[in-house]
Amino acid sequence: MISWVIILTVFQAAAPQRESPRGPRPIPGRGDSQGPTPTPLPPEPTPRPEGCEKTIALQEPPPGSLVESIKEFMKIFAQKLEDEEYRGQIQITWSFGGLHFSQKQVVFSQFTTRRSFIRNLSQIKYLGKGTYIDCALRNMTHQMTYHYSGTKAVLFSVVITDGHVTGSPCAGIKAAADKARDQGIHIFSVAASSSIDEQGMNEIASSPIEVYRDNYIVMEIVDGRPRMNTDTIDQIIKVMVI
Repeated sequence: MISWVIILTVFQAAAPQRESPRGPRPIPGRGDSQGPTPTPLPPEPTPRPEGCEKTIALQEPPPGSLVESIKEFMKIFAQKLEDEEYRGQIQITWSFGGLHFSQKQVVFSQFTTRRSFIRNLSQIKYLGKGTYIDCALRNMTHQMTYHYSGTKAVLFSVVITDGHVTGSPCAGIKAAADKARDQGIHIFSVAASSSIDEQGMNEIASSPIEVYRDNYIVMEIVDGRPRMNTDTIDQIIKVMVI
């Protein structure tokens, strides 16, 4: 089996208020600017061996094929998140960023526009090796709070993974997810396929679980063939804008 947790993608919704004290102010994307690069995270601790090295593979399509499916899923997701006026009171604008991970993390897109984010998806390549979800969540929290700490932006993270880990050198999924939530990040936990560790998926998700986990999935098996579940996209967007 081949290690395979692919994308942790984050979205920022900003909405200025017209009539009521609800909704954040718009914040432009920063990936196209010449602003400073986020300060690096401290080195991750080296995990102790846990017996033989094990890796996790999604079993339906080959790993490389599933990577491409997830990239297409995120492209569709970004295309559907349009700037809009909500209920005639709030103007919603979006900035996009993304983190690809296995044992290491690769920021494939700093916060930027929809068009640039979609273009940056092409940089995602299959990483292999093991999976440290906790370290990816820690890096995500760092990236998001660096850009938007102290603002009125509403922060969302869509984590696509299988919930399996090969180590937890950054204090574990629950601790890392709790810290992100403490920073005001709303985390949706999305299964890449049906081969998952549900406990891990639930630890990632914000509360209530039935809203932020809710059996979201990218690729499902229908009539013996893999199919992209675009209903997941629509359901998450509905939660974001309500």
